[in-house]
Amino acid sequence: MKKITFTVILIAIFSAAACAAVIDSPDNSSGVAGKYSTIGIGAAASGMGNAYLGASQDAVSIFWNPAGLSNMKRKETEWNMFFAHNMWLSNMNIDNISVAKSFKNIGVFAAALSYYSYDNMEAYGLDYAQNPVDLHQTFSAYAANASIAYSNTLDKDIDYGIVMKYFYDNIDASAANALAFDLGLRYFFSPLKGLSINLVAKNLGGQLGGDTMDKEIAFGALYTTEIEKWTVTADYDVVGKIRNSAIQRVGVELKTPYFVTLRAGYSTDNTLVENGFRNVCMGAGINVDQKYTVDFSFEPYGDLGNVYKASFGADF
Repeated sequence: MKKITFTVILIAIFSAAACAAVIDSPDNSSGVAGKYSTIGIGAAASGMGNAYLGASQDAVSIFWNPAGLSNMKRKETEWNMFFAHNMWLSNMNIDNISVAKSFKNIGVFAAALSYYSYDNMEAYGLDYAQNPVDLHQTFSAYAANASIAYSNTLDKDIDYGIVMKYFYDNIDASAANALAFDLGLRYFFSPLKGLSINLVAKNLGGQLGGDTMDKEIAFGALYTTEIEKWTVTADYDVVGKIRNSAIQRVGVELKTPYFVTLRAGYSTDNTLVENGFRNVCMGAGINVDQKYTVDFSFEPYGDLGNVYKASFGADF
């Protein structure tokens, strides 16, 4: 009874926060730092339009919903690792690696490292009339994020997780750092097999360079069903972002009996892109011996260009 009461309270808190967050507000993210920290990670997620709160499992869950780490306990996997490379916009590259270890009677522990790098950029100053002036110089920028996480089952239908994160941001030799944490909850809806409800809060606490960290509060629903040897998964997420309108994401995954997985997704991403092919994502993956996965995705951003991602996961 105590577990059920605790869960109801958590769901109520998260749901209230999510409902408040999804109310449309003018896009005004100036003064928000660490925006790169909420870029979707992994080709599988990208292929589903970054609707991945419920679909994330094992080591990749440290980036999406830490409650998903407990999947390792459910399938009795001892170790899992994940690596992803993202060729993002504006010549930005993102690399992520995470490792998770399941302890039978204690829970699942995980650690992750993310590195964000930019090509050299042109430096500009301002003249007396506040007009931009080319300084004929370049500068570099990079950021890193180290995380540790813990996840466990509250009872047979409830998983939870927490992530502690350290950010280091360096722009033209000007450094800043911050501490933040994520919370995640996954509830398996027993009356309807295959349905799970997911609640996540990201980047709570801390400031980076005197500015508020980019924060998200998200609610998601995932449904999975099997048709003979084909597995169909649909994930719908609503994401509230600080000082921005809400984002809605929906993704579909089809696991075939031939070791190939196909994905497609749609997102109302709140960038200011208005022209060109955007919002629709697609991807594919290969599952080898039920232990190794390789995924690829294509994520368009209209006039800004296209994003390509590749990731690798393994049980061992």
